[in-house]
Amino acid sequence: MITAHTGSDGYVDNSLEFIQACLDSSVSAMEIDVQLADDGTLYLAHDMLTNYHAAVSLADCFTLLGQRPDLIVNIDCKSRAVGTAVLAYARQQELANPLVFSGSILLEDFAVADRDKLFYNLENHFSLEQLEAQSYFEALGDLSRAGVTVVQVYYELATPALIKALKVKGIGLSVWTVNDLTQIDHYLDMGCVNVTSRKALTYLKAKKEGR
Repeated sequence: MITAHTGSDGYVDNSLEFIQACLDSSVSAMEIDVQLADDGTLYLAHDMLTNYHAAVSLADCFTLLGQRPDLIVNIDCKSRAVGTAVLAYARQQELANPLVFSGSILLEDFAVADRDKLFYNLENHFSLEQLEAQSYFEALGDLSRAGVTVVQVYYELATPALIKALKVKGIGLSVWTVNDLTQIDHYLDMGCVNVTSRKALTYLKAKKEGR
């Protein structure tokens, strides 16, 4: 699976133009940054905005998604409260598109039945020192027993040993953010279930053209 990082291929991050470009493409998934305002409004932005009214609302995003119900949407939660708020809103709106959640999330906030929707960042669970030393493999079973099916790491931390250890526990690996077109296939061939890239649309176009 290829995910278009928000703002992929030169589009403005979290913009309607970026969303439409993904809808018009064959990309499997797109990532958006989501914030929760004090009044409960969900909107697209990397950083909290004092005046969010100029930002794209999640409601407007969901309306556009009706064009492609198969497009997976990765909700990069910019605060802990975002994930469950988005999930509740999506169910209220009967959104057809599959959602996955990454970023600032805690397992205990999600029902066990919903944890297969998480792209759980390993740095939420382990220190950078543990990740770099790969001294945490035995503890991966805790995540599997908690219902996590996919974890993600920065691509330079992804190794065949990590993928093998995860596979034993029944967990897939997603990597971010691979912007070298020649490396995307490398990580897919390694066995990663997802590669997030800021060159996703360019990569898919090149593949279609046989390059």
